[in-house]
Amino acid sequence: MRWEYPVRVLAADGRVDKIVGPGDALAFLLKGWNCHKGPSYKIARKSCQGALRGHIGTALSRSHFITACIEVGVLE
Repeated sequence: MRWEYPVRVLAADGRVDKIVGPGDALAFLLKGWNCHKGPSYKIARKSCQGALRGHIGTALSRSHFITACIEVGVLE
């Protein structure tokens, strides 16, 4: 499952990761997220899980992921 356009984020070690879909985003949120886990993070996590299960659209999961990344300054 892929998004139409990937999202580039700054990883904790300084490299840039290209997130191509809700699966990558969820992995980043669960393993690579070294930031505040506030409401936007929780919404993004649930949204990506929902997209992977087919409960919500992938575009919405991308939007929620971007919002969480902007909030903590990891969007490239």
